[in-house]
Amino acid sequence: MNNGLLESRDEYLLSNFERALTGGRIAIYSQAVVRASNGKVCEEELLVRWEDPVLGVLNPNDFVPVLERNGLVERLDLYIVEKALENIKKQADVGVNIATTSINISLLDFQNQNFVKEIESRVCASNIPKSKIAFELSESTALIDNHETATQLLKLKKFTMHNMM
Repeated sequence: MNNGLLESRDEYLLSNFERALTGGRIAIYSQAVVRASNGKVCEEELLVRWEDPVLGVLNPNDFVPVLERNGLVERLDLYIVEKALENIKKQADVGVNIATTSINISLLDFQNQNFVKEIESRVCASNIPKSKIAFELSESTALIDNHETATQLLKLKKFTMHNMM
């Protein structure tokens, strides 16, 4: 793809991002992780897709880097946390045994020193047990060495009492 098309695609994504969030075009799907030894669901991982009327269904690799470059990925990640909490609440309301839900977050979220507090407030307000949520970082971002980021990760780990991946 030439530079002009890439720039216009990025501009399109940026100008339509908020509308996609508020219009329900950012879809969250659950993928069950089944333990082979007993066939039971031991965890579910959330997957995000952008269902755009012009570009079609976009995988995270198609839009997350654009959001990261433009300081918007935290908005997406907090939206996903909110949707995850809503989903867990719905499962609990109908008596479904809730497996731990794994949520991918961007390392760039930790540039905001209040990011962990934002997660804490949402989880506490939902009355969902902290043990039902786990946060993951991709392997490539987990290798970045930054003292402030490490401090934020420790706060999140302490809050959730889960290992960061």
